[in-house]
Amino acid sequence: MKVLMIGQLPVEAGGSYTNGVCNVVYELSKCVTNDVELVVYATNMDDSTAKTVGNCRYRGSVKRPLRQLMHIILHPFDTYKQWRYYIKDCKAPYPHRYDAYRDNIERLIKEEKPDVIHCMNLVQMAATYFANRKFHLPLILTLHGCTTDKDNENGAVIHLPDMVTGLVPQTMKDISFHGIPKEKTAMVPNGTDTSKFYYSEEERVKLRRELGVDDDTTVMLTIGSLSNRKGQLTMLEKLNSLPKEFKYLYLIIGKGEDEEKILSYIKENKMENRVHVIGYVANTDLYKYHSAADVYVHCSRSEGQALSEVEAYATDLKIAVNRDVVTTIITDTTNRDDYLVFDFDGFDATSFISWCSNHKRERHSRVEYDWKQIFRMYNSIYNKLINNSNA
Repeated sequence: MKVLMIGQLPVEAGGSYTNGVCNVVYELSKCVTNDVELVVYATNMDDSTAKTVGNCRYRGSVKRPLRQLMHIILHPFDTYKQWRYYIKDCKAPYPHRYDAYRDNIERLIKEEKPDVIHCMNLVQMAATYFANRKFHLPLILTLHGCTTDKDNENGAVIHLPDMVTGLVPQTMKDISFHGIPKEKTAMVPNGTDTSKFYYSEEERVKLRRELGVDDDTTVMLTIGSLSNRKGQLTMLEKLNSLPKEFKYLYLIIGKGEDEEKILSYIKENKMENRVHVIGYVANTDLYKYHSAADVYVHCSRSEGQALSEVEAYATDLKIAVNRDVVTTIITDTTNRDDYLVFDFDGFDATSFISWCSNHKRERHSRVEYDWKQIFRMYNSIYNKLINNSNA
């Protein structure tokens, strides 16, 4: 079985940028098995660069303006309908970019001859659908988040594939709202590389010593881009309102548009001894911070399903989660030993301090959401779709 997966690759693999979808595609590409030949079309790389990446067969984009022009000349009516769909339904400001995706996907279908196409990003779904009309291959779309708004790209493309997968129960409810039959949907969560994200007692002791914190200090951790959506600044405001008797150190890992605001707030409120903005940390070193921490603070205002939360879960951290994203969490948040659900609008300081302070416990790495398990779930969907198409 041969699968063409369409998505992006992170900077560490040669991509032009990194986001959650990039990391998902890259991690899944490392999990290929003997019965699955995976070809990844990385839309944020050129083809020559993509071919140098390891793990599986990677392909990238090729600029072919003359071929696109010939397609317009030879198929004016089809081109008009497609571009109108991009502009009117997908709200695409640059329809020629979508047409370039279509051209590249059609090229790769011809060259690679896949049995099934898996689109990991809704931006490429319409182009994939139009490229595939000659070939009639089974199509899968994975939504990393979904809205109930039908007048946007989400609502425009959700009916195009043969199967739609979502990450969490809330996404599945939103998919159902669009009228997608249950038999054409499946829930497949994100995962993590448990060889990278695990608990280490040795690293915990070492890093806490470097940070100068004792066992009674609650070390909290947030990882993600520094932005309003991720909620770090609002979290700082809540922490600044807590009684001074609460001993804590808050570590913020990441970079982003809110970095200067966050640093200024820390300085203005004299929180330098309680909050450290670490900046960028390589994926291979994040487990050290997970191990040193006692609580992972998932303060985002909106998410599809945050990889950072899954990674924290793998290291057996207690997780304090913003109520706004509680439906995106990978497991049951009613377990008070592992989870505290807080609300920015009605922040319960007493409950937060009590729960965070009760952090002394034996920790063990968790492996049930390893990417290999997730890839097996997708593999079963591929087989089902291929069997159905051959029936």
